[in-house]
Amino acid sequence: MNGNPIFNQAAFGLIDYPLSGDDPVWDGRGWARLHNFVYEERLSPTREAAYYAHLALQAKTAEELFERHNRYVENLIYGATVPDTFLSANDKAHFPPLPDNQVLVRVENLTRWMQYKPEGGLVSTLREAFESFCELWKQSQGPSSSSSPDDVEKRRNAQAQLETWFDDWNRRRDARPMFAAFADEMAEELHENGRDGPLRHDWAERLRTRLGLAHLAPQNGVGVPVALMRYSTGVVNRAWKGMSKAGAVSAFALPTALDQTIWEYFFPAPPIEEPRLSFGRAMPLAPLDRLAAEVLHVKVPYQPSHMIGLAWLERPIPAYTVRDLRNSHLTVLQVETEQYDFGEEIPEEMP
Repeated sequence: MNGNPIFNQAAFGLIDYPLSGDDPVWDGRGWARLHNFVYEERLSPTREAAYYAHLALQAKTAEELFERHNRYVENLIYGATVPDTFLSANDKAHFPPLPDNQVLVRVENLTRWMQYKPEGGLVSTLREAFESFCELWKQSQGPSSSSSPDDVEKRRNAQAQLETWFDDWNRRRDARPMFAAFADEMAEELHENGRDGPLRHDWAERLRTRLGLAHLAPQNGVGVPVALMRYSTGVVNRAWKGMSKAGAVSAFALPTALDQTIWEYFFPAPPIEEPRLSFGRAMPLAPLDRLAAEVLHVKVPYQPSHMIGLAWLERPIPAYTVRDLRNSHLTVLQVETEQYDFGEEIPEEMP
């Protein structure tokens, strides 16, 4: 982003502005938050100008920038009928149409969608609610029509309950852009033989690390219930046709710093001349020598058949500093994209 004097003043204040949840030991996350703006090259002048207008050029400090940026995201990315991500003003970040037969995967945090009552009740904890949901899903996948009438009826009832749950979930979800990866690229993380077949027992941890899903970290000893969703690009294309009437001009987009709240685990990727190779590159939570392509797409209505795995994440994310992760990621990113002048390493010490 080219910025302007007022925005630049606030953005550079991010270097040493701590959030309440930050580790007291300096690990470079302030630099990371700044770099996400400085090295964002996928924004059209129109979208960048609209973003500054939303800030009202009054975000003169890092604290004000956080507040106004997150308000922009809540209003025009998460809360909009069509997020700015898919409007014509963001054309520089739009991805060419994908054929219907490619397969995407996404990890969903189910915490918000589990019905539980921490103070007590029929279901008293998040873990119990999740285990109950897992049992419902297991029953819905149960015996075939050749089984006993009671088993067949139990399966049908479970399927009906699951369909009702998904209908409610789809209604309650907002239209925020969905981060997704390509299933064939995730085969090693998903399957024991690295190709297909049963899921690995630790698929959730492996995907969390490879795709940089730091938000899926247990808090205060409470695990995170997650679902593995798999669906075709055709599902996305059909959802886009419905949104196009409201102004969505693209089904897919490349992630930018304006498509989520200020987040040190996001890392912009440089544009590449060939649009079909110009993916986002997820920053892994451990140093890796291969990066995962990621895209954003319009909201899709989930079906029970899209859910292929459930897991309870209770281990913490790998113990690497933000500085080490970003510096390692930058090196691999420069090599993969052949953009050796892109980005900047985070210094080892606070200046």
